[in-house]
Amino acid sequence: MSRLFVALSPPAGVLAEIAAEVGPRRAEWPDLRWVDDALWHVTLAFLGEVPDEVLPELDVRLARAASRYAPMTVWFGAAGAFPSPGRARTFWIGLNTVPAGSASARDAYAGPPGDLQESSHGDDHGGAHGRSPSGPFAEPLVRLAASLAAGARRAGAAEVDRKSFHPHLTLARSRARSRHGDDLRSLVSSMSAFHGREWEAGAVHLVRSHLGSHVRYEQVAVYPLGGRD
Repeated sequence: MSRLFVALSPPAGVLAEIAAEVGPRRAEWPDLRWVDDALWHVTLAFLGEVPDEVLPELDVRLARAASRYAPMTVWFGAAGAFPSPGRARTFWIGLNTVPAGSASARDAYAGPPGDLQESSHGDDHGGAHGRSPSGPFAEPLVRLAASLAAGARRAGAAEVDRKSFHPHLTLARSRARSRHGDDLRSLVSSMSAFHGREWEAGAVHLVRSHLGSHVRYEQVAVYPLGGRD
């Protein structure tokens, strides 16, 4: 049995940019449980506990799903919190795609970086400031994630997360015992203008979680977008 998820692994330079932006805020918000930079990733599909006998078919299904999508130019932009900045349980930075035919995200979108479509989601995967990271610029990622999750279910992964998918990188979590979470409105606002460099998402990764006092991730397989090499 393996605890698995499918993810994008951003380049080191892209993560370093985010780390530089987040660094000062760690000291300013010591009560948050900040995610170790070494564990940063963008989950596309959480598969839960998967029996070993399912793995061969899972490999086939995930490779097939990934092959149906071309590589994407993506960028991290604007911070947010689930379920809302005023009652936050999770603090994140959103991930978006550059629309096909656009020279860059800045050319495609004239508004503030990361200013995404309105959303009314209210669970732990919902939006912030009434907005969700799964705006129009995230739609290709949403479709990719749906295909990967569907393939995993068909392979026999029974615990695939069925919650709405909103592409983001989790930066910190609340330690608050109250169900109301923390008021992170000023933290979210302080990173609202962040616009990271663009990078190509050319593959998805199947990753095994090793839980315990020190969480560790192990890459199991890589599936190129647009077909195997």
